[in-house]
Amino acid sequence: QAAGVWYATADCINEGSCPITAPCNIQRAVSQAASGDTIYLESGTYTASNDADPRVIWITKNLTLTGSCDFSSGSAVCSQDNDPSIINGEGKRRVIHVQIASDLGEVELNFLHIIGGNGNGAAGCTSSGPYTTTGCGGGILWIDGTGANILRVNSCKFWANFGSYQNAPAAEAGFGGGIYFSSLGGTLEVSKTFFQQNAAARY
Repeated sequence: QAAGVWYATADCINEGSCPITAPCNIQRAVSQAASGDTIYLESGTYTASNDADPRVIWITKNLTLTGSCDFSSGSAVCSQDNDPSIINGEGKRRVIHVQIASDLGEVELNFLHIIGGNGNGAAGCTSSGPYTTTGCGGGILWIDGTGANILRVNSCKFWANFGSYQNAPAAEAGFGGGIYFSSLGGTLEVSKTFFQQNAAARY
């Protein structure tokens, strides 16, 4: 495979070095990649590798993730005309959790469908107002300690993500169904992206 390029598929193979001829599950590809690398996601539906995982993808380095890819030609052909790459939290867990230690974290997402995220759990969420914060960032939670990080989102779809599930809405608060930054000052660049039925809280 080319240096700095990794390939993921939805069939949950958790081994190998993720070449196009034997792509890995998405979390293994993310873990194997180095800062600045690119991961191509084959069309399909991606879920957590383990049912106990609190998120589908855990990112701690600068990466580009590009979905809706067809690997059949021996190279990654990625286009909105292809079947989508769907990353599904299944209503149980957050879809993507980003926490980069460097002063300038950069993550770019292209051609991904981010759906069914559940941000329950107050870790990384900022308390606001008189109510107890019970969750945030069902689609994406970015814990940003410096306020200098950049998230670029291009031609993606965020659908039916929620920040928290609340049993007692009068006493609880949820934030950021689709995307939540833990501090002010981070940069969010969004292009040609669709948001539908995301909510800070689901009752």
